[in-house]
Amino acid sequence: MIDINRILTRLEDPILDVRYLLDRKYPKKSVITYVSNHYGLTKDDRNILARIACKKDVADDRKRKVVSIESIYNKKLFIDGFNVLITVESLILGYPVFLCDDGILKDVRSLFHRYKMGLMTREALYKIETITSKYNPKEILIIFDSQISKSGELSKLTRDIFNKDNCFVFISKNTDKDIIENSKKEIVATSDGIIIDNVEKVIDIPIYIANEFKYNYYIPTRARYGRYNQSEIGVC
Repeated sequence: MIDINRILTRLEDPILDVRYLLDRKYPKKSVITYVSNHYGLTKDDRNILARIACKKDVADDRKRKVVSIESIYNKKLFIDGFNVLITVESLILGYPVFLCDDGILKDVRSLFHRYKMGLMTREALYKIETITSKYNPKEILIIFDSQISKSGELSKLTRDIFNKDNCFVFISKNTDKDIIENSKKEIVATSDGIIIDNVEKVIDIPIYIANEFKYNYYIPTRARYGRYNQSEIGVC
């Protein structure tokens, strides 16, 4: 069993150092490498740092784009298929999912393993369908990346589970580009930083699923500089 609180305790100082350097405009890749080498972090630790931390101005800009789930009522909703699905699966399976600097839940499982459909895929899709249907969007467009194995099979399963006239499932060779170019002023469900930076409105579906079904997610220290209290690390 992974002890997430122990991992976060180990990463407290590295997270602060990464934030400090990012806020001073150092390149993120170089910052992660430098700080990770300094603290002798594992590959998994480095991936966690890269997911959690971003510059304050970037984080603030992304947070301003996040809208409540009530906002999808009678609106068109784009869903970044694999991105949302993998995060929800991680919540169900108890893999580490973090509330990151930009205010969005992100998993680290996709960085460690290549995605494969499993026992929890159907359940995760049902959870996504349940939470979105509850708020009655006008139209749902779910886009899966064709480069991931069995995306066609997954698309069919998604259509069967959503089973609505207003839900459309697509396979794309370039999911990020297609979502950015077609979503315009619509709401997009994703935790992908590139997409978030290029759209106007974002919703974090996994956090609503976590709260609705009582799944754990983890909150790293919110401090950016200096020392901080252990109480700043928590589990929701």
